[in-house]
Amino acid sequence: MKIAKSLMTVKLHSYGSRRGDPGLSPNTGEVHSRFIFGMVVSPPGTAICIKMFQALFASVAIALIALFIKAIMIDCRFGLPVGGFFAGVANNIMVGWMFPPGEGITLTAMVNLIGLVTIFLILAESTISLYILDTRSQERLSRVLDRVSFVVLLLGYVVLNLILPLAARS
Repeated sequence: MKIAKSLMTVKLHSYGSRRGDPGLSPNTGEVHSRFIFGMVVSPPGTAICIKMFQALFASVAIALIALFIKAIMIDCRFGLPVGGFFAGVANNIMVGWMFPPGEGITLTAMVNLIGLVTIFLILAESTISLYILDTRSQERLSRVLDRVSFVVLLLGYVVLNLILPLAARS
């Protein structure tokens, strides 16, 4: 990581303290100066992105593969995306520990969110496809929906993951 910019300031802050005396009121506070330091870090390149999100990218790819399985094969069709979703959640937790907590939504959180939403959409599409195949008995429509959804979801996922870092640079 490269430090792109550092920011610092000193502000007054009231610390509520009893100084170890339980007889004092907790509102007894003293005003002291507080040094606040923040920094903007930027990754050295795209390799760090691939390292951080390789599990998420694999999870989305595995979930997308499920769209090629016949919708009536419920264990495989729903098991792959559900497993991918949990791997995406684990990746979100792992990447979240790499950075200090902040108030805003970070770029890494957005990338994880896009992956999780994509997997959720795959699960929703699988449910619709199963309904079309099993209840409506329209196998051809189910397969067309699966193929169109695969293309749309794959393109949407790739495009969003390319646009986000470019938008973050500006």
